[in-house]
Amino acid sequence: MSMPPRGQYTTTTHIPPIEIGSFVALPSANSEFIGSASGVFFADTVFRAFARVTAVERPDARADGPDPGSAHTYLVAPETHDGAEPIGDEQAGASASSTRSDTRSYGVDATALGAAPPPDVAQKLIETFFRHWHPFFPFLHGPTFLAQIDHFYDGDPASDLAPNTQPTWKLCRAVTFQCIFNIAASTSGYVLDPACRIQPISTFTSLIGPILSNYDVASLQALLAAELYLITTMSLRAASTIQGALARSVYNSGFHRCPSRYLQLPPGTAGIRKRIFWCAYVLDRYIGQALGHPFSIQDADIDVCIPGMTELHRPVNAREHAATSQSALNQQVLNHLPMNHLESGCPSVNPTARPGPRKDALTAYDSLSAQSPAQHYTAAGKEARELILSHLATYSRLLGEVVHLFHRSIHSRNINPESIREITYRVHCWWNGLPPAFQDESPDHQPSHSVFFNMLHNYLILLIHRPFLSLLPDRQDFQSSVQVALSASRSIIVKLQRHTDNPFLMAWPATLSAVWMAGLVIAFASLLELYPNAKANSYVASKMFPSAS
Repeated sequence: MSMPPRGQYTTTTHIPPIEIGSFVALPSANSEFIGSASGVFFADTVFRAFARVTAVERPDARADGPDPGSAHTYLVAPETHDGAEPIGDEQAGASASSTRSDTRSYGVDATALGAAPPPDVAQKLIETFFRHWHPFFPFLHGPTFLAQIDHFYDGDPASDLAPNTQPTWKLCRAVTFQCIFNIAASTSGYVLDPACRIQPISTFTSLIGPILSNYDVASLQALLAAELYLITTMSLRAASTIQGALARSVYNSGFHRCPSRYLQLPPGTAGIRKRIFWCAYVLDRYIGQALGHPFSIQDADIDVCIPGMTELHRPVNAREHAATSQSALNQQVLNHLPMNHLESGCPSVNPTARPGPRKDALTAYDSLSAQSPAQHYTAAGKEARELILSHLATYSRLLGEVVHLFHRSIHSRNINPESIREITYRVHCWWNGLPPAFQDESPDHQPSHSVFFNMLHNYLILLIHRPFLSLLPDRQDFQSSVQVALSASRSIIVKLQRHTDNPFLMAWPATLSAVWMAGLVIAFASLLELYPNAKANSYVASKMFPSAS
C-alpha cells in the first residue's frame, strides 16, 4: 500500500495506531496489562533510545538504568504500601503524635482502618482537607460532615447509630473519616501515629465489600474517600477496583441521571448528587489514563449537568393523573429532554455554532453551551473556587476523548488530521474559557489553582502529541509534535518548580505523572539533539529535582 508524501495527509487518510499497550505474564498464571494511554509505549521508546546510545558509546559496559522495554514496571510498581512508613513529610518539621487516651473507637471490627486521631489532631487535618482537597473533590457536604465529626467526638457513643439506620453506617463513617484524615496528613506534613494510619492496602480494600450493597449517599461518599486515599498512596490498581464497583453503584442509584428530571428525589439533594457523580467521573478518567484501562463511566450513558454551569434540564412537573394518551406520553418524554435539545421545542441556551460539522452525535450536556467561556470567564475569588470541580470535569471529558482517539483498541482507532485538529481546538477552548483565577498567578488568586490548571492544559497538549514521538524522527509529524511537546513539557516543569512547597500540588499523583512524562520528552529530545543538552539538564535536574544536580 502506497503512503502519501511525508507529512501530507488527506482528510480521509488514517494515521497508524502508533502506540500499543504492555502485557506481562506473571507467575502463578497471573497477568498484568497497562494500556498505551499510560505512556508505557513512549517510555519504552525513550528507554530503547538511551540503551542504543549507551551500547555505541560503551560497547563493553552494561547499560545503566532501566532495560529497554521495562517501562511497565516503572509505571506501575508493586503496590506494597502497608502503612508502616509515615504518611506525610517527616522532614517538614512536624512531630509525630503519640497514642493518647482521648482517641475514639469507631465501633467496627476493622483494625486495618486504625483508630481515630485525637480531637485536636482531627481538627487540624479536617481544616487541611477542606482547604486543599475539598475544592477539587467536593463529594462531602461540609456542614453535614462537620456535624458528624462533632457528634463523633463530643456526642454520646451509645447514640452513634442515631443519624442513620443502615447497618453499615458505622463502617461508612469509619472509612470516610479515616481516609479523610490520612489524605490530609499526606498534604499537611503531619505524621500520624501508627495506630491512626490505615494498614495494608489488601486488608483495607477487603473492608469495602459490605458498603457495595448500599446505594445511599453515605456509601458512595465512603467509596469516593477510599478511592481518593488509594490514589494518593499510588495504589492505582486497588483504586481502579474500587472505581469499578463505585461506577456500578452510581448506575444502580441513578446518579448518572440529572436530578432535575425526577420528582422522587428529596428537595435539596440535587447539588450533592451532582458533586458525587462528577467527582467519581474525574477520578475514573484519571485512573483510566494512568493505567491505560477502559473507563468505567461512558459519556454516552450520562446526562447529569455539571454543577456550577448551565442547568440544561427543566424540573419535571408532577401531574395529577397518569398519562393515558400517546400525546401525553410523548410530552412526558419531552419534559425530560434538555432545553437545548432539538426536539424539546426550546431554543438553545447558547446559539453559538461550532466551526465545522461533527460526525458523532453529542449528548445534551456535551454541547459547548454548558461550558461556554462567555458564561463562565468572569468567575473570580470565592465564585471561582466553587467552579473548580466544574472546570475539572470538563477537562476530564477532554482527557477521555484524547484517550479514546489515540488509545482505544487498534481495531477501532480512527486517527486523522481532522480529528486531531478538532480535539486540539476543544482543548484550547477549555483553556481560554477558564476564569482568570485559574490562569493567572497574582496576589489576588490562589497560586495552586492557576498552576494546577496550567499543568492540566499542558499535559493534555502533551498527550495529544506524545504518540507521534514514537515515529521515525525524520517524519514531519514527529518533528512538529516534538517541538509542541517540548513547549508543553517545559511549561509544566517551569511552573511547578516554583511551587514545590505546595503540599496539594506535590501530593496529587497527576503531578508526578505530568512531570515524569515532561522529563521523558525533554530527555528524549536532548538525546536526539533536538533540544540543547545544557537546557535539558537545567530543567530536568536543577529546577525540578534539585538533589539530582
